[in-house]
Amino acid sequence: MIVKQIKLSSQSKDKLSRLKGKTGIKNWNVLCRWALCYSLHEDTVPTDIPINADSNLEMSWYTFSGEFNEIYEQYKNLILKAAYTYSGSYSVAEDITQDTFLKLYMGYDSMKKKNISSWLFTTAKNAALNYRKKHSREIFEIDENWDSEEDTEKYEAQVYSAEEQFLEDDLQKQRLELHEKIFTNLMEKNERWYDAIVLVYYMEMPQAKAAELMGIRLEVLHSLLHRAKKWIKKKYGTEYEEMNRED
Repeated sequence: MIVKQIKLSSQSKDKLSRLKGKTGIKNWNVLCRWALCYSLHEDTVPTDIPINADSNLEMSWYTFSGEFNEIYEQYKNLILKAAYTYSGSYSVAEDITQDTFLKLYMGYDSMKKKNISSWLFTTAKNAALNYRKKHSREIFEIDENWDSEEDTEKYEAQVYSAEEQFLEDDLQKQRLELHEKIFTNLMEKNERWYDAIVLVYYMEMPQAKAAELMGIRLEVLHSLLHRAKKWIKKKYGTEYEEMNRED
Protein backbone atom coordinates (compact mmCIF):
# COMPACT_ATOMS: atom_id res chain seq x y z
CA MET A 1 0.00 0.00 0.00
CA ILE A 2 1.31 3.45 -0.94
CA VAL A 3 1.24 5.86 2.02
CA LYS A 4 0.12 9.36 1.05
CA GLN A 5 -1.12 10.85 4.33
CA ILE A 6 -0.69 10.07 8.02
CA LYS A 7 -2.25 11.51 11.14
CA LEU A 8 -0.33 11.43 14.41
CA SER A 9 -1.60 10.47 17.83
CA SER A 10 -1.61 13.04 20.63
CA GLN A 11 1.22 11.13 22.30
CA SER A 12 3.37 11.29 19.15
CA LYS A 13 2.64 14.98 18.71
CA ASP A 14 3.74 15.65 22.30
CA LYS A 15 6.99 13.74 21.70
CA LEU A 16 7.71 15.80 18.61
CA SER A 17 7.05 19.01 20.54
CA ARG A 18 9.51 17.96 23.25
CA LEU A 19 12.12 17.05 20.62
CA LYS A 20 11.71 20.45 19.02
CA GLY A 21 12.38 22.08 22.38
CA LYS A 22 15.40 19.91 23.25
CA THR A 23 17.07 20.00 19.84
CA GLY A 24 16.22 23.54 18.78
CA ILE A 25 14.94 22.21 15.44
CA LYS A 26 11.96 24.33 14.48
CA ASN A 27 10.51 22.39 11.55
CA TRP A 28 8.38 19.28 11.84
CA ASN A 29 9.61 17.93 8.49
CA VAL A 30 13.27 17.75 9.55
CA LEU A 31 12.44 15.76 12.66
CA CYS A 32 10.11 13.47 10.72
CA ARG A 33 12.75 12.77 8.05
CA TRP A 34 15.30 11.84 10.70
CA ALA A 35 12.75 9.61 12.42
CA LEU A 36 11.87 7.88 9.13
CA CYS A 37 15.52 7.26 8.26
CA TYR A 38 16.24 5.98 11.76
CA SER A 39 13.28 3.60 11.52
CA LEU A 40 14.40 2.32 8.11
CA HIS A 41 17.88 1.69 9.52
CA GLU A 42 16.51 -0.53 12.29
CA ASP A 43 16.66 -4.30 11.62
CA THR A 44 13.44 -5.00 13.49
CA VAL A 45 10.01 -4.59 11.90
CA PRO A 46 7.81 -1.95 13.61
CA THR A 47 5.09 -3.38 15.83
CA ASP A 48 1.80 -3.73 14.00
CA ILE A 49 -0.46 -1.97 16.50
CA PRO A 50 -3.40 0.37 15.86
CA ILE A 51 -2.51 4.08 16.00
CA ASN A 52 -4.95 6.34 17.79
CA ALA A 53 -4.95 9.29 15.37
CA ASP A 54 -6.52 11.71 17.86
CA SER A 55 -4.33 14.78 17.30
CA ASN A 56 -4.82 17.65 14.88
CA LEU A 57 -1.38 17.07 13.30
CA GLU A 58 -1.61 15.52 9.84
CA MET A 59 1.34 15.02 7.51
CA SER A 60 1.62 14.28 3.82
CA TRP A 61 4.38 12.46 1.97
CA TYR A 62 5.81 15.89 1.07
CA THR A 63 6.61 16.45 4.77
CA PHE A 64 9.03 13.54 4.60
CA SER A 65 10.30 14.10 1.08
CA GLY A 66 10.53 17.87 0.52
CA GLU A 67 11.73 18.61 -3.02
CA PHE A 68 11.96 14.85 -3.59
CA ASN A 69 8.16 14.94 -3.77
CA GLU A 70 8.33 16.51 -7.25
CA ILE A 71 10.11 13.43 -8.57
CA TYR A 72 7.66 11.17 -6.77
CA GLU A 73 4.64 12.93 -8.26
CA GLN A 74 6.19 12.92 -11.73
CA TYR A 75 7.03 9.22 -11.87
CA LYS A 76 4.83 7.41 -9.32
CA ASN A 77 2.09 6.34 -11.76
CA LEU A 78 4.59 5.31 -14.39
CA ILE A 79 6.59 3.17 -11.97
CA LEU A 80 3.41 1.64 -10.53
CA LYS A 81 2.28 0.66 -14.02
CA ALA A 82 5.70 -0.79 -14.86
CA ALA A 83 5.78 -2.77 -11.61
CA TYR A 84 2.30 -4.13 -12.31
CA THR A 85 3.21 -5.03 -15.91
CA TYR A 86 6.20 -7.09 -14.82
CA SER A 87 4.75 -8.62 -11.63
CA GLY A 88 1.12 -9.23 -12.65
CA SER A 89 -0.15 -8.21 -9.21
CA TYR A 90 -1.46 -4.75 -8.33
CA SER A 91 -0.89 -5.09 -4.57
CA VAL A 92 2.68 -6.25 -5.17
CA ALA A 93 3.18 -3.39 -7.63
CA GLU A 94 2.12 -0.90 -4.93
CA ASP A 95 4.68 -2.34 -2.50
CA ILE A 96 7.40 -2.34 -5.14
CA THR A 97 6.63 1.26 -6.05
CA GLN A 98 6.87 2.39 -2.44
CA ASP A 99 10.10 0.43 -1.86
CA THR A 100 11.61 1.82 -5.05
CA PHE A 101 11.00 5.42 -4.05
CA LEU A 102 12.25 4.78 -0.51
CA LYS A 103 15.51 3.42 -1.95
CA LEU A 104 15.78 6.49 -4.15
CA TYR A 105 15.11 8.78 -1.19
CA MET A 106 17.81 7.15 0.93
CA GLY A 107 20.43 7.46 -1.82
CA TYR A 108 19.14 10.65 -3.42
CA ASP A 109 22.05 12.91 -2.48
CA SER A 110 24.66 10.66 -4.09
CA MET A 111 22.67 9.89 -7.25
CA LYS A 112 23.17 11.47 -10.67
CA LYS A 113 19.95 13.37 -11.18
CA LYS A 114 19.84 12.85 -14.96
CA ASN A 115 19.67 9.07 -14.48
CA ILE A 116 16.81 9.04 -11.97
CA SER A 117 14.01 8.01 -14.34
CA SER A 118 16.07 5.15 -15.77
CA TRP A 119 17.12 4.05 -12.28
CA LEU A 120 13.50 4.04 -11.05
CA PHE A 121 12.28 1.95 -13.98
CA THR A 122 15.13 -0.56 -13.74
CA THR A 123 14.81 -0.94 -9.96
CA ALA A 124 11.04 -1.47 -10.09
CA LYS A 125 11.33 -3.85 -13.04
CA ASN A 126 13.99 -6.01 -11.36
CA ALA A 127 11.99 -6.17 -8.12
CA ALA A 128 8.88 -7.25 -10.04
CA LEU A 129 10.77 -9.88 -12.01
CA ASN A 130 12.30 -11.24 -8.81
CA TYR A 131 8.82 -11.51 -7.32
CA ARG A 132 7.52 -13.28 -10.41
CA LYS A 133 10.43 -15.70 -10.40
CA LYS A 134 10.03 -16.43 -6.70
CA HIS A 135 6.32 -17.07 -6.93
CA SER A 136 6.35 -18.68 -10.38
CA ARG A 137 3.94 -16.08 -11.68
CA GLU A 138 3.30 -15.24 -15.33
CA ILE A 139 3.86 -11.64 -16.50
CA PHE A 140 0.32 -11.28 -17.75
CA GLU A 141 -2.18 -12.78 -15.36
CA ILE A 142 -5.51 -13.84 -16.89
CA ASP A 143 -8.71 -13.65 -14.91
CA GLU A 144 -10.93 -16.32 -16.42
CA ASN A 145 -14.05 -14.64 -15.06
CA TRP A 146 -13.27 -11.25 -16.62
CA ASP A 147 -15.25 -9.78 -19.51
CA SER A 148 -15.12 -6.18 -20.66
CA GLU A 149 -18.40 -4.28 -21.09
CA GLU A 150 -17.84 -4.39 -24.83
CA ASP A 151 -17.48 -8.18 -24.78
CA THR A 152 -20.56 -8.53 -22.60
CA GLU A 153 -22.70 -6.41 -24.93
CA LYS A 154 -21.38 -8.31 -27.93
CA TYR A 155 -22.27 -11.68 -26.43
CA GLU A 156 -25.69 -10.51 -25.29
CA ALA A 157 -26.47 -9.15 -28.76
CA GLN A 158 -25.74 -12.47 -30.47
CA VAL A 159 -27.14 -15.88 -29.86
CA TYR A 160 -24.56 -18.62 -30.05
CA SER A 161 -25.19 -22.33 -29.98
CA ALA A 162 -23.32 -24.33 -27.37
CA GLU A 163 -20.92 -25.64 -30.02
CA GLU A 164 -20.23 -22.16 -31.49
CA GLN A 165 -19.63 -20.72 -28.03
CA PHE A 166 -17.20 -23.50 -27.18
CA LEU A 167 -15.24 -22.97 -30.41
CA GLU A 168 -15.11 -19.20 -29.86
CA ASP A 169 -13.87 -19.61 -26.29
CA ASP A 170 -11.27 -22.14 -27.38
CA LEU A 171 -9.95 -19.83 -30.10
CA GLN A 172 -9.72 -16.92 -27.65
CA LYS A 173 -7.82 -19.14 -25.21
CA GLN A 174 -5.37 -20.07 -27.97
CA ARG A 175 -4.85 -16.40 -28.82
CA LEU A 176 -4.10 -15.55 -25.20
CA GLU A 177 -1.72 -18.48 -24.91
CA LEU A 178 0.08 -17.36 -28.07
CA HIS A 179 0.26 -13.80 -26.72
CA GLU A 180 1.89 -15.04 -23.53
CA LYS A 181 4.23 -17.34 -25.45
CA ILE A 182 5.39 -14.50 -27.67
CA PHE A 183 6.17 -12.21 -24.74
CA THR A 184 7.82 -14.95 -22.68
CA ASN A 185 10.06 -16.03 -25.56
CA LEU A 186 10.78 -12.43 -26.51
CA MET A 187 12.09 -11.79 -23.02
CA GLU A 188 14.28 -14.89 -23.19
CA LYS A 189 15.56 -13.86 -26.62
CA ASN A 190 16.44 -10.26 -25.79
CA GLU A 191 15.41 -8.44 -22.61
CA ARG A 192 15.97 -5.01 -24.18
CA TRP A 193 13.63 -5.90 -27.05
CA TYR A 194 11.08 -7.01 -24.49
CA ASP A 195 11.36 -3.80 -22.47
CA ALA A 196 10.97 -1.67 -25.60
CA ILE A 197 7.87 -3.57 -26.80
CA VAL A 198 6.23 -3.52 -23.36
CA LEU A 199 6.82 0.19 -22.76
CA VAL A 200 5.76 1.42 -26.20
CA TYR A 201 2.99 -0.99 -27.23
CA TYR A 202 1.67 -2.58 -24.04
CA MET A 203 1.97 0.46 -21.73
CA GLU A 204 1.32 2.86 -24.65
CA MET A 205 4.13 5.17 -23.57
CA PRO A 206 5.49 7.90 -25.88
CA GLN A 207 8.71 6.65 -27.44
CA ALA A 208 10.74 9.58 -26.12
CA LYS A 209 9.65 8.77 -22.56
CA ALA A 210 10.33 5.04 -23.07
CA ALA A 211 13.84 5.81 -24.30
CA GLU A 212 14.42 8.03 -21.26
CA LEU A 213 13.32 5.28 -18.85
CA MET A 214 15.53 2.73 -20.57
CA GLY A 215 18.47 5.14 -20.49
CA ILE A 216 19.02 5.03 -24.26
CA ARG A 217 18.77 7.40 -27.22
CA LEU A 218 15.55 7.55 -29.22
CA GLU A 219 17.36 6.19 -32.29
CA VAL A 220 18.45 3.14 -30.30
CA LEU A 221 14.86 2.54 -29.18
CA HIS A 222 13.68 2.67 -32.80
CA SER A 223 16.28 0.03 -33.67
CA LEU A 224 15.21 -2.21 -30.78
CA LEU A 225 11.54 -1.97 -31.76
CA HIS A 226 12.32 -2.72 -35.41
CA ARG A 227 14.40 -5.78 -34.55
CA ALA A 228 11.87 -7.06 -32.01
CA LYS A 229 8.94 -6.76 -34.43
CA LYS A 230 10.98 -8.37 -37.21
CA TRP A 231 11.81 -11.31 -34.93
CA ILE A 232 8.17 -11.70 -33.81
CA LYS A 233 6.91 -11.62 -37.40
CA LYS A 234 9.50 -14.15 -38.54
CA LYS A 235 8.92 -16.58 -35.68
CA TYR A 236 5.17 -16.23 -35.10
CA GLY A 237 3.78 -14.39 -38.13
CA THR A 238 2.07 -17.37 -39.81
CA GLU A 239 0.69 -18.72 -36.53
CA TYR A 240 -0.66 -15.33 -35.47
CA GLU A 241 -2.30 -14.62 -38.83
CA GLU A 242 -3.93 -18.06 -38.86
CA MET A 243 -5.51 -17.50 -35.44
CA ASN A 244 -6.77 -14.01 -36.35
CA ARG A 245 -8.07 -14.68 -39.85
CA GLU A 246 -11.80 -14.37 -40.43
CA ASP A 247 -13.48 -17.46 -41.89
